Amino acid sequence: MKHLALVLAAAATAAGAAVGWRLAESPRPPAPARDARPAHLVPVRAHGFQFIAPLVECAAEGEVPGQADIRRAAARVLDEARAAGALSDASVYYQDLDRGGAFEIPGEGAFAPASLVKIPLLIAVLAYEEGEPGFMDVLRPFPGSGESRGRQFRRPNVDMIKGRDYTGWRFAEAMIVESDNVALDVLGGLLPLEAYASVYADLGITGADLELGRAHARVVGGMFRTLYDASYLSPEMSERVLALAARTTFREGLVAGVPPQTKVSHKFGEWSSDAGGARAHQLHDCGIVYPERGPYVLCVMTRGPAMDALPGVIAGVARAVHQAVRAADAG
Repeated sequence: MKHLALVLAAAATAAGAAVGWRLAESPRPPAPARDARPAHLVPVRAHGFQFIAPLVECAAEGEVPGQADIRRAAARVLDEARAAGALSDASVYYQDLDRGGAFEIPGEGAFAPASLVKIPLLIAVLAYEEGEPGFMDVLRPFPGSGESRGRQFRRPNVDMIKGRDYTGWRFAEAMIVESDNVALDVLGGLLPLEAYASVYADLGITGADLELGRAHARVVGGMFRTLYDASYLSPEMSERVLALAARTTFREGLVAGVPPQTKVSHKFGEWSSDAGGARAHQLHDCGIVYPERGPYVLCVMTRGPAMDALPGVIAGVARAVHQAVRAADAG
């Protein structure tokens, strides 16, 4: 992922100078709620899309029902996984997109974002497309499988042919649906480094945090909320991103924890490293779940001694949250 490394390294130094004017015009919103306190504002939204509901305004509301129970249900799964030795650390972020309530179960430390970074990178590319229509229609050659794809544990099943030309849209599809790192390299090299740094800063992400593996569930969850609100990209572009994410081929995490036919627009990330002589693994799955009663953001970031155990932890959290949401609505 050579271009990604350059993007992340540059973002740390470019953010102050390159995006200062943009941040001055658009102050960064406050961090989402970190506890189970009731929300006092409910979003009022425009409808007519499949995956988004653009934010129109906020109206006053009372307490969000069942939110403390939802948090306890998620925490119980994490506690059981720790006791079983399957989990060493985890963080969960939840937000009700209709009623506004949110909570975070923080981990002991931050996490490597891994392939979760593909979402803000695509947002940056599509923001450029909005200013320069046709940019994504340009044909570019597929460089073929390379070192970056070889480092992936869950190998993508991409039918693109080395040397053949494809549009930016096709590379975006491969990057999000199949999590292909070669497509990431191509898209990551399309824009000046400052363009990525600018968008990341607008989304509340710093290049230094990404480069040093200091991602947080609430920040990643906030990216999906931004797409659902259509508050950064246009409604049409926001819908495109979430429609691609709904086709993600990784089905063992959030998707496995909700009833069949429930739409989930999400992105996973995986990371392994040697720490203190022992192999440590991270697996994350973050996105929007769309049950009939209304959508919610759910981001689960995990760290443990064995990668094979982590999908089940994420699915367990997703299942517990979904059941608690249903119980809150029934009550």
